[in-house]
Amino acid sequence: LAGEPASPSRSQDALIVRADDDVLARVVSSAVAVGDRQTADAVAAAVRLTVVNQRLRVQQADQVAQLEASRVRLLAAADRERERIAGRLAAEAGSALVAAHTALATVESGADGEMSELIGSAMTEVVTAAAEVQRIVAGASPQRLGDGRLGAAIRMIAARVPAEVTVVISAGTSATSAVESTLFYVCSEALTNASKHSGAAHVWVSLRRAGEELVLTVADDGRGGADPTGSGLVGLADRLAAAGGHLVVSSEPGAGTTVVALLPERPARASSPGTARGGDVQRLRPGGS
Repeated sequence: LAGEPASPSRSQDALIVRADDDVLARVVSSAVAVGDRQTADAVAAAVRLTVVNQRLRVQQADQVAQLEASRVRLLAAADRERERIAGRLAAEAGSALVAAHTALATVESGADGEMSELIGSAMTEVVTAAAEVQRIVAGASPQRLGDGRLGAAIRMIAARVPAEVTVVISAGTSATSAVESTLFYVCSEALTNASKHSGAAHVWVSLRRAGEELVLTVADDGRGGADPTGSGLVGLADRLAAAGGHLVVSSEPGAGTTVVALLPERPARASSPGTARGGDVQRLRPGGS
C-alpha cells in the first residue's frame, strides 16, 4: 500500500482502489478469485477501510503532536510571565512596603498612647503584606534555570520553608532550562503544600538521576492523607505530563506525604491516538509500586 505500486505481470491483475476520485491503492494479485466482481469489491472495501484508517491515524498523531508542542510553549510562556511579575512585585511592592515600615517606625518613636497603638497596628499590617509578597515571589524561579542551576534554586526556596528541610542534590543532575524549570515549580508547589497543609516538622528534598530521567522527591513527616485528585496535585501531574513525565504520590493518613516527579531529559513525544494525555497522579501505598 505504501511507496510505488507494483506493476502487474501478465499472470496478475491490478485492482485499483479508489475513494471518490482519489486513488488509494493498487492491489496486485495472481489469484483468480480477484477477477470475480464480488470478491474484488470485498477486497477493495477492506483495502479502502485500511488506507483511510491509517491516514486518519497519521493525521490524528500529527494533531496530538502539535497540541503537545503548543501546550509546552504555553507553559513556558506562563512561567516567563510569572517570573516577570514576581520580579516587578519584589522590586516595586516589596521595596515600597519596606519604606512604609521604616517611615512608620520613625513616626512611632515620637508617638504615645492611642497614636502609638494605631501606628503599631499599621506596622503589623505592613509586615503581613510584605510576607505575602515574599511568599508570592518565592514561588517563582529566582533565576533562569538550566545547566545545573536547579540545585541552588531548590536550596533557596527550601530555606524559606518554616519546617526543617534537608536538601540532597546528587551529581549529574544538570538538564535543560525547560526540564529544570518544570522540576523547580513542582518542588515549589510540593514544599508549599508541606508547609501549609501537612503540619510537617521536617521535609526531605532530593534530586537524582535514574537513567535518562531526573527524579525529584519531596517527602515530609506531616499528617498525610493528601488527595491525589485535588487540583494542586493534578496541576503538577499535568505540568509533568506536558513534558513527558509523571507524578507519583504516597500519602497514607499519619504517615506523611511523598511526592515523586519523574521527568525525562529529552522532549516528550506525541502519544499514539487513543492514549490519555492528562496528568496521571499515581498513588502508592507503603511498600507498593
